[in-house]
Amino acid sequence: MRSVRLTAIDKMIFHQFLRVFLISIACSSFMVECKDSLHIGMMQPLTGGYSNEAGLTYLKFAEMAIRDINARDDILADYELKSSVYDTQHSAPYATKQFLEIVTTPPTKISIFGPVFSYICTPTAALSRYWNLLQISHTATSMELTDRKIYPYFFRTAISDISYNPARVSFVQNYNWTKVGVIFEITDAFIHATRNLQELLRKKEIVTVLSEGITSPDDNIIGFKNKDVRIIFLFAYSPKALEILCSAYNLDMYGPKYVWMMPGFYYKNWFADDLQESGVNCTVSQIQEVIEGYVSFENELLPVSNEKPLAGYTIKSFKAAFANFSNGLPLYGSYSYSYDAIWALALGLNGTDEILKQQQFRNLSSFNYNDSALVETLVDVMNNLSFIGLSGRIAFDKGNRIGNVIVAQYQ
Repeated sequence: MRSVRLTAIDKMIFHQFLRVFLISIACSSFMVECKDSLHIGMMQPLTGGYSNEAGLTYLKFAEMAIRDINARDDILADYELKSSVYDTQHSAPYATKQFLEIVTTPPTKISIFGPVFSYICTPTAALSRYWNLLQISHTATSMELTDRKIYPYFFRTAISDISYNPARVSFVQNYNWTKVGVIFEITDAFIHATRNLQELLRKKEIVTVLSEGITSPDDNIIGFKNKDVRIIFLFAYSPKALEILCSAYNLDMYGPKYVWMMPGFYYKNWFADDLQESGVNCTVSQIQEVIEGYVSFENELLPVSNEKPLAGYTIKSFKAAFANFSNGLPLYGSYSYSYDAIWALALGLNGTDEILKQQQFRNLSSFNYNDSALVETLVDVMNNLSFIGLSGRIAFDKGNRIGNVIVAQYQ
């Protein structure tokens, strides 16, 4: 009898096929439910900063999504999603350390959920490609993350600044304003957003009178006041934003003759909740005077739609279900984006599993950190998803969510 020599790839396919076959036979014989675990690394800010409560809430929404998906028999029927939680502590270096912990300690993670902030997402998303891990964030909006050469496996359910900046320019045009100013926190995320915004404004012949990074808030505000800038874009996270707004109060740069435009990712009552930790020498009422009527650009969290979300909830039933699941945690920040991120990931994994079984005689359980073929398949499936989530239709273009921007005014 002539022997047949198998290549390494042939052996791998054979072993995976044999493993799946034997597990299937064993489960059928003993009439038990056999499911492989798929672990998601959950990176959220739980200590060390002003978003601890938000991080905890995002985590709960993600875990509720995991529960809901695991209860279904039409999505990842052969698997059980599980979470492994890692605190980013509001720190990019610490989050990088946590990422290395994720990939060097068992169990193997199939994907990463988070982090929250763009400045923390950029280093972890850049690293994730070397371990063939798809990473999906629910809040990071930085334009820098659109670079597929550096971040090929990054997705987000938040609307990015690619969508927000055209909306900002259209808003300015709508009121026939011809001169604006920009103040930004000096981080990569806001630098990229500011440069893109200025380019779009220039194309519409709108003059950026002054654009400054936040160094000394009083000096920044004095510079804007001296140039009589009244239409102001502020790009900053809460602590730096509060410093600028306090200086604006002290230098009388607020009221009906000024328009402040700020990001839409701030949490409800953010200025009151974060003021004490920020150390800013203004009261809540003083900050409130400055931001009265400020304009933000955001995505709707729970849009009213005739299309029912895939998860099956109405807005009312979802809020009730979360209250029960979380023991009464508040609806905080971009909560629906975190729930939808896990659903998008699960649907992507489900489609990938079907392709693996049909074309490669293996499944998701075969994943390891050298498996570039699996993550490339997952990326393709994710980019072709389209479903109704809690926050509206979820679809991606090269990892960026396709969606509408709404303009809101604080009153």
